[in-house]
Amino acid sequence: MTAEQIEAIKDYEMKLNHGYAVRGSEVTALYNEVLNKNVASTNCGSCLRRRVQEMVAAMHKYLDELQKQEEQKVEEVTAVIEPEPQPEPKPKKVKKSKK
Repeated sequence: MTAEQIEAIKDYEMKLNHGYAVRGSEVTALYNEVLNKNVASTNCGSCLRRRVQEMVAAMHKYLDELQKQEEQKVEEVTAVIEPEPQPEPKPKKVKKSKK
């Protein structure tokens, strides 16, 4: 999923949640692209709302997976960067001089 697709999904979600009309052909084209489907275009309001909701769910799933991957990368890098603890050096024995 690209950044442009994510922005478009957020835009359609905002428009539908605020009662604005959206173009059925545009929503369907994005829906087919994002979810790898091949459904026909429609102007049915409830159908478009369902498609946008499916895309929003897919977007959240994608973003959650990205976040988990980033967290895993940080953990791997942290594990590599942290040096292993070194034992404390023993104090050197000092020879006492005879007087």
